[in-house]
Amino acid sequence: MTRRKKTIIIISVAVPLLGAAFLILVIVGTISSYTSLIDSNSATVSSSTSTTSMPSTVNIPGNVDSLPVSNNLVKFIESWESFSSTGYNGLDYWNTTIGYGHVELPGQDYTSITQPQAEQLLISDLKIYSASVENEFVGYNLTQNQLDALTDLCFGLGTNIWPSISLTHDVKSHASDDVIKSDYEALDNVGGSPSEGLLRRRDAEYIMFTQDVYELNT
Repeated sequence: MTRRKKTIIIISVAVPLLGAAFLILVIVGTISSYTSLIDSNSATVSSSTSTTSMPSTVNIPGNVDSLPVSNNLVKFIESWESFSSTGYNGLDYWNTTIGYGHVELPGQDYTSITQPQAEQLLISDLKIYSASVENEFVGYNLTQNQLDALTDLCFGLGTNIWPSISLTHDVKSHASDDVIKSDYEALDNVGGSPSEGLLRRRDAEYIMFTQDVYELNT
């Protein structure tokens, strides 16, 4: 066989083989690209549907570390006020109360609140009332339980009570426990009428003030 015929035979065999190899490479490349596309799309879907765990912004129940009052006072108030998720009119029927004794202010109109929200309202209120006590009794070195007891009284009667009640003078003059008790019990009126429930609350405040005992309402 001549060299020319051998060359022709080799070329005729090689060309189909090269074509087949090229076709295989094209198919493999296409499959690889498609697989990569699927993986990429899967990653995109996974990223778009995943959720990020966010830290809770709900206040820790009873956490008043930034205030001068104690956690015991928060528990005390919550036991006496009880939780209400909707607004109601209590003894002070002219006010709408919600949560743990929060009196709705002008512009506030809560349809319903949760207990964590109620505690945040309570702690916001305590910031105001404890500041009123500190301003009135600045320089008198109140103990923690005395500050708490006066704050609870202020919580119930308002921030402007101090000039009009004998308790203010008697606390500042270090009056006897009997006098302090009488001062507290004299503040059991709502709308000019005595209230048995308020008398019990005033007695609990007196015990807190004089004995450092926080009697819960059970």
